[in-house]
Amino acid sequence: MKLLNFAIGIGGLIAFLGSWLLLTTINPQLIVLNPETKESGLVIGETPGVYLCAGENCQLFNSSQSFVGGEWNDKVTSIKFSNTDDVKYGAVLHEDKYYRGGCSVCLNDNCDLSNAKDISSVRVFELANSSPGDGVTLYNVENYNRRCGEECYQTCPPPKSPCGNNCVGVPGFQTGGSCWGPFKISQPDLNAKEVWSVEIDNPGKWLAALFKGSGYTGNCEVFTISDEDTQIDNYIKRKDINSIEVLPIKVMR
Repeated sequence: MKLLNFAIGIGGLIAFLGSWLLLTTINPQLIVLNPETKESGLVIGETPGVYLCAGENCQLFNSSQSFVGGEWNDKVTSIKFSNTDDVKYGAVLHEDKYYRGGCSVCLNDNCDLSNAKDISSVRVFELANSSPGDGVTLYNVENYNRRCGEECYQTCPPPKSPCGNNCVGVPGFQTGGSCWGPFKISQPDLNAKEVWSVEIDNPGKWLAALFKGSGYTGNCEVFTISDEDTQIDNYIKRKDINSIEVLPIKVMR
């Protein structure tokens, strides 16, 4: 019996060595014991879009989201993009939920996130190849300077949309108004402008990010359509706007 067990053991060993030699010949990786396996899941670049990463862990975003919650809230360390021949993605990363606080406008993997250190919101957009129309104009009187009448247009272009009865100046209000623009490119230093209204030519086709600080720093707010009164329903309000980033876009997702 002992001899039989010994023979079986030798036979098993020979079979094992034969299998090992065969697998080594076919593919050496097949015989690695306890190999390190990557977690199944997301492969960056496999699907077009914007990837937010917390260290090595990344998540795909194809639409804007406020409050990147759970493990992602305040944990984002980098951003990566996967584009196609027809679509180039961009993103605005906000440090607070509801698209508030400081923000960073990103178009590539090397984006500087220093103005949005703890990210809780992301806006996703598609960048346009050309500039549609005149861009973005900033006014220091509400309703695109209409309230101060024709005197405003000595220094500012009239608003593109019909003004109706608002074209007439309002007695006792203001008899002059300034404007800046139209801007088709970003401006790093506006020198503390009071922006009471924002007019966007071809609404939805421009992104305008207004910053409290110069050089695109401090709290910011993003506009894609005109706003006749920045004091209402806005985060940064109207005073001391020091810089603006302007980009032509196809669509905000």
